[in-house]
Amino acid sequence: MFLHWLVAVAGVACILGVTKLLRDLWWRPWQIYKSLQAQGVKGPPFIPIVGNQPEFMRLVAEATSTPMKRSSHDIVPRALPYYTTWSNLYGDMFVYTFGSEVRLTITDPELIKEILSNKFGHFPKISPNAQTRDLFGDGLVLSKGEKWAQERRILSPGFHVDKLKAMVETMAELATKMLNDWERRIVMAKQPKSVDPLEIDVLEEYHNLTADIIAHTAFGTSYEEGKTVFKLQYHQQEIVREANTSIRLPGQSMLPTAKNLHRRKIRKMIENNLRQIVEKRLQSESQNDTQHKDLLGIMISAYKGQLAGNQKNLRMSIQDIVDECKTFFFAGHETTASLLTWTTMLLALHPDWQQRVRAEVINVCGSRNPSSDMLNQLKLVSMVLNEALRLYPAAPVMTRCTDRDMKLGNLTIPKGTVLSILTIVTMHNKQLWGEDANNFNPERFSEGIANASRHPMAFLPFSVGPRNCIGQVFALMEAKVVLCKLLQRFSFQLSPACVHSPTPFGILKPRHGMQIFAKPIDS
Repeated sequence: MFLHWLVAVAGVACILGVTKLLRDLWWRPWQIYKSLQAQGVKGPPFIPIVGNQPEFMRLVAEATSTPMKRSSHDIVPRALPYYTTWSNLYGDMFVYTFGSEVRLTITDPELIKEILSNKFGHFPKISPNAQTRDLFGDGLVLSKGEKWAQERRILSPGFHVDKLKAMVETMAELATKMLNDWERRIVMAKQPKSVDPLEIDVLEEYHNLTADIIAHTAFGTSYEEGKTVFKLQYHQQEIVREANTSIRLPGQSMLPTAKNLHRRKIRKMIENNLRQIVEKRLQSESQNDTQHKDLLGIMISAYKGQLAGNQKNLRMSIQDIVDECKTFFFAGHETTASLLTWTTMLLALHPDWQQRVRAEVINVCGSRNPSSDMLNQLKLVSMVLNEALRLYPAAPVMTRCTDRDMKLGNLTIPKGTVLSILTIVTMHNKQLWGEDANNFNPERFSEGIANASRHPMAFLPFSVGPRNCIGQVFALMEAKVVLCKLLQRFSFQLSPACVHSPTPFGILKPRHGMQIFAKPIDS
């Protein structure tokens, strides 16, 4: 009798499980898709379970199979080939399915403003897959609700302008160290300064430099101490990219497959390394009875309950600190490395602008390290960096979802819809930026960001609203410092070996690196 009852219960559980699976993978997506179609939103045909992912992946493979022309900055067809294909068929706003997710493309700056500036949290970030959570932990990039609000309040003082100003000298010294190494390599290669210039992959160089800068300024450590974490996070990017472009079933990341076991091993290694950095700082502060004021020091103060003023009741656990270290070790250098790489490419392609910006740097800074006051005087440098961010945004796509049925413009967006905000499309839109939207033209920013386009929300490389990038001022200051030091000492042009291949790896990066010829100015 008991055995019969047990079999019956197991059978009911199995039926309920299958019913829930069908509801999540087919019925709910179908309902969302039909609701949007009924409101006039078109898209490729609905396909259960796998969605339009096979076609999506085919379009990506075709677009990335050949390199682009070096002189072309019309990168949307390569970075988002599905958008180019489907928008031509269905319009700028279309609906498609990615696995069981129903995604609605958003490119209108008014709708983007409505989504990102919403203060009530009704357009939260989507729940990440296991691979993405391994990379960022539950830090600021992924956390939600009260946890996000509390940790944002704790960390914000670490990015106050006065604190950032004190980091400028460290940034300049580390950039000088990199450039000194370039000159040393010229000598070691027995290349007289007046002969052949040195070939450099600046993507790799900037990765190491910006990693060293974030390690020094935010964590009181160095690239060497954090090298294992940085290198493993590069590997995690590949894992995330594969997960985001392959067909995956619910629960697949929990299975003890070789890939999942390898992924968990990497995550554990990263966490162990970061815990060692945190524990080393804890011991140092305990022995010296001092409080460091960098980002890690602020988090440790929160862990110890030593914050003051309106933050005195805010706390962080060791795991919270480790998760934020994951976030800032990765995001704190990847975005700036990307910006510097694309800016260097653009100046290499446009020697007239390279010379103009160099002249400004020499006029303001001479051969000295730039100060924070000097950085504020570099108008041309700011214009060039903004144009690089517009043409090659580090984050070409942002995603949000609806936690209830929501009004957006004239549409009612069903609960569970993923809003795919295509920032790169908005920043290449000719209606917003003019017919030269795909051209390198820093002059468009000569009257400031607000006057650069036909809509104030057309330029959003760091997002906007409550969840804008906490480190954007840090990133721009760092990029200015490094660019100043580079222009003071080297002229550069693209190497023939350079293949133009902008590819979204989460961060938009050149797939095959960025090789330049660097030549000392005094040669």
